Amino acid sequence: MLPPALLVAIVCAVVLAPERAHAGAWTLEEGRLWGKLAVLHLSSDQLFATETDAGLLGCANGAGEAIVIGPRDRRPYDCTTGGTFRVTAVYAELALGLLDELEVSLQVPWIADVRFSNTSGLDGRDSGIGDLRASLRYRVLAQPFVGTLAFQVKVPSGRFTTDEAVPPLGEGQWDLTFSAQAGRSFGRGYLNADVGYRVRLPNDDTRIDVGDEILTSLEGGASLHPRFALRAASALLWGFESENVGSAVLARPRRWVLEGRFTAAVVVHEHVGLEAFVFVPLVGEGWPANATYGIAVSGTTPKLWDRRRGGGE
Repeated sequence: MLPPALLVAIVCAVVLAPERAHAGAWTLEEGRLWGKLAVLHLSSDQLFATETDAGLLGCANGAGEAIVIGPRDRRPYDCTTGGTFRVTAVYAELALGLLDELEVSLQVPWIADVRFSNTSGLDGRDSGIGDLRASLRYRVLAQPFVGTLAFQVKVPSGRFTTDEAVPPLGEGQWDLTFSAQAGRSFGRGYLNADVGYRVRLPNDDTRIDVGDEILTSLEGGASLHPRFALRAASALLWGFESENVGSAVLARPRRWVLEGRFTAAVVVHEHVGLEAFVFVPLVGEGWPANATYGIAVSGTTPKLWDRRRGGGE
């Protein structure tokens, strides 16, 4: 099983990643620059148990009675020492429409504070830049629905360590994600579906292989008012079992999580919006079982250029 500190890194890199403001398969118009600044917070003291945890003894329920843990049950990080980690992260993202069909983006996370502690005296914290993500999205279909292909690379720029007393700021390896998105508008509403595959390369320093992942989501939203909208999504992240390429201690069984994601968005200006959102883990194995909360501000510029007019707006 991965040490708690490495689990913190995975949460920082995967669970906390905010949703995009311009929904799903739709790409930015040529010459538009979009930006988003999001603050997310997670305070977690429970995990979804894995199959290897089945039959785990020593945990207790709210009445202090001993219980036997089964797969997908919510359990403490450790039945003896407990454990809590808290993460506050700030994500800055910029996207640019190179063409109406082609968009590039860069996401930069700043881990403002990450801390793990338990009753045995372990208490470590850190802050700093996390793992960068760069994306390329190309719209291949406009009718009868919008279809987009996307590629993302995660750069291991966050400081990585296996020291349990110092939570790492990144996972220490490269990720390559290939995905397809399909969306369609219905009056004031829309539906969007994503499916993707994430290739997770081994960590060259530790030879830790945390396994590839399948990502799917189904999202819908509606504008209840010209300045107010709601979005809801279900998102599944399915991780394959890791291969033991280095140390059995650092290997892990299959991990997965199904989340409900809920967002309220308000337009405060023609080109500026505010969001409040929550990611709620519904069921899973080997993932934090507590909710992540966040707020964000996003904005889109007027066209910086327009080839059809010979200039910008």
